[in-house]
Order: sequence, then structure tokens, then C-alpha cells
Amino acid sequence: MEMTHMHHETSTRAANAPDGRHSLGFTLVEMLVSISIIVIISSITFASFRGNEDKLDLQHSAQLVVQAVDQTKNFTLGSRLHREAGTADTLTPSGGGYGVYLKQGEGRILIFADCNDSDQYEDGPMTGDPDYIKDDCQEAFEAGGPVSTRYYPEEISEIVFPGKVVIAAVYAGSECVEQGPGGDLHTIFVPPNSLADFEPGGCIEPSIVLQNTAGDTAQVFINSVGVTRVQ
Repeated sequence: MEMTHMHHETSTRAANAPDGRHSLGFTLVEMLVSISIIVIISSITFASFRGNEDKLDLQHSAQLVVQAVDQTKNFTLGSRLHREAGTADTLTPSGGGYGVYLKQGEGRILIFADCNDSDQYEDGPMTGDPDYIKDDCQEAFEAGGPVSTRYYPEEISEIVFPGKVVIAAVYAGSECVEQGPGGDLHTIFVPPNSLADFEPGGCIEPSIVLQNTAGDTAQVFINSVGVTRVQ
């Protein structure tokens, strides 16, 4: 009886098929609809993942700025000695302390030694000066003859932001206003107390705005005692 019922059901399907053949599998239209649904779901999942990754890059970048400020302040407090990276030159003190250089439009920050006590980073291409000379740090040395002077750059390290995060704006100056295209901020921790000097000066709590590729932003504030906050 059961076999007769199955045979009758199969016969009915065959009779209902447009060409008279059995139609037990997926049709082309059904397959295309299924593939379209899978593609849509995959796109939504990827977009969500990409958005989360962009936000993580932004958060990480903000923390890199905070860490750089803390590290620089500790360099000054600890009277860190400086020499050109990658060399075995004699370590020498930085008379003006240590600082962090931030510039609008850049996806990186610089930690530097203010060897010549100028309250700013001034001897690298990132400043935009085409005539920069890497000679703001110097030391006296004696190599089997008369005492000579060796010159080397202020830069200690470069920190690159993850993803495509950039410094979108710099707020500094007498009224903490946006500095405009190419605006920069020099934050120098001066010995012996490691209090911060800012260039341009006049702003009690200058800040920078970080931005990721999705347009999300995070603002990092720095005060004169080196305390940072992210908003």
C-alpha cells in the first residue's frame, strides 16, 4: 500500500512538470535566488567586520598617542640620554627635554629630543622645511686626536597609526583654535619637573582629532602636567 502511494506521488510530480520530466531538484531560478541571498548576507557581515576594524584602529591610534606622551614625559623625568638611532655614539643628555610632534594630515607621530632647547621639533622633513639639517643634537668626542663635535638628529622614534588613521585636526594656540591645513603641535616636557611646553603656546589643553577611513573621530587632549584624555 505504501509503495503504491509513493509511486502515485512521483507520477503526480512528473505530470505537473512542464516538460513531463521529474522535478525533484533545485531549478536554476532557485539556485540563483539562494546564491543572491548568500552574497547579500556575506556583504553585510564583511561590512560589519570592516566597520569594527576601523573603530579598533581609531581606538588603538588614540592609545598610541597617550602612550607616546607618557613615554616622553618619563624620558625627561628619568634624564634619558640620547644618541642617533642605529649608532654606537656616546649617549648625551637632551638639554631641552623630550617631546612629541603631531601634524595635521599625518598618519604618524614623532618622539624627539629637544637637544637645542628650542621648544619644538625642527630638523626633520615632517616639519615641511625643505632646508632642514639634522644637526640640532651634538656631542664632543675625541678619537685619538683633538676634540671634535658630532652632529645628529633630534628624532628618537616614529609611531605609525594602524589602518589609515590620520590626524584630521590640531587645536592649539592662544584660544585653542583649529590650526588649519598642515597645523602642528609640539609638546615638550621640560626638565627637571617634566612640565609640558606647547608650541604654538597659549592653550591650556591643546588637542588633536584622529579620524579613520569611515569618518569616525577621537579627540586626544594633553594638559601641562602630561595628563591625557580621549573623547
